[in-house]
Amino acid sequence: MSSSVLQRLHLLAADPFNPVLHDYQQQGGKVVGLFCSYVPEELVMAAGMTPFRMRATGSTKTSLGDGWFSSLNCSYVRHLFDLALQGRFRFLDGVVLMNSCDHVRRMYDNWRAALDYPAFIHFLAVPHNRNRLALEWYLQELGLLRQALEERFSVTISDDSLREAIALSNRIRRSLARLYELRRADPPAITGAETLGVIMAGTALPRAAFARMLDELLHELEGRQACPADLPRIGLLSGCLEEIGHLELIEKLGCVVVDDSLCFGRRYFDTPVDED
Repeated sequence: MSSSVLQRLHLLAADPFNPVLHDYQQQGGKVVGLFCSYVPEELVMAAGMTPFRMRATGSTKTSLGDGWFSSLNCSYVRHLFDLALQGRFRFLDGVVLMNSCDHVRRMYDNWRAALDYPAFIHFLAVPHNRNRLALEWYLQELGLLRQALEERFSVTISDDSLREAIALSNRIRRSLARLYELRRADPPAITGAETLGVIMAGTALPRAAFARMLDELLHELEGRQACPADLPRIGLLSGCLEEIGHLELIEKLGCVVVDDSLCFGRRYFDTPVDED
């Protein structure tokens, strides 16, 4: 990786609780963990806090997590809860879970039963179909989350602060869309593994800082060739894939991942919010 910004983002992706986040909290900033890209991080940003996407990067065992989940539960849930039981997420000021799947849904119950932190734990019930009643239900759930954040952290989430948060999120989405254009170029300016690292780092950074780093990164990638032009080009579809090494292995075998449908990939940024 020749880009200094790319190198920095790669290092930040390696440890969820990174130095930038640590400095942010040392200056009084608050961090709220979110499970799944379906929790709108704009609400947390509008409350003046940083949304933090929960992941278990670096976990090598589930001996503690296995005491609360069966072997049939997915490894993401067991690894992440293992880290939670170790106290690795004590830096969080809050956490928002949801029913993205039955495994994460059960984690809410286990978290409340097994852990004494953080002080703010909220469950966002998200409908699994799309119709008028589902939309009304979802809007009510978002209103409850907004109210809970305001009451617990003594803040006001105004409509103006929401608009500002949406505008910043859309700025990031546009930059990531441009990054994916460079990834799909022939030859690609950035590999699939590098791209995953960029997004993973960004979901653990104050978003204004991430937006600035993306601007620098896009400038640095101009004219870059990440790999030969004649490699087989593939797309990757998966769930919560958060191990950069998985994509590095695929690409070391002689191909390049030029697009994806991942929770830490295209599904994170592909739908901008209407700012009107």
